[in-house]
Amino acid sequence: MTWQLEYHPRVVHDLHRIEVFLTEYDGQRTARCKLHEIADTLEKILQLPFRGSRHDDVAPGLRITVGGKKAVIAYRLREEARIIRIISVTYGGADWQKIARRRR
Repeated sequence: MTWQLEYHPRVVHDLHRIEVFLTEYDGQRTARCKLHEIADTLEKILQLPFRGSRHDDVAPGLRITVGGKKAVIAYRLREEARIIRIISVTYGGADWQKIARRRR
């Protein structure tokens, strides 16, 4: 049985904010490139869900991995259902810990 991705409802907002920030900072081409890198990282998480480093100090069962060099992808595993729940995607110096704590 393969793993499946599930997204916290606010992840779409996270990705939109990243797109707007990067478009304003460095143009639409760069924004698209970085979003593709984040999407590639999400695909890699599907293949190796345990690859992310654990951060139980932030929230129980929380894992993070880096995508596109500056994006932090926070997620939890539901092993029995083989579901990877993406909690948040932040970029640059955003406080990923604070965001992950608020989202359950």
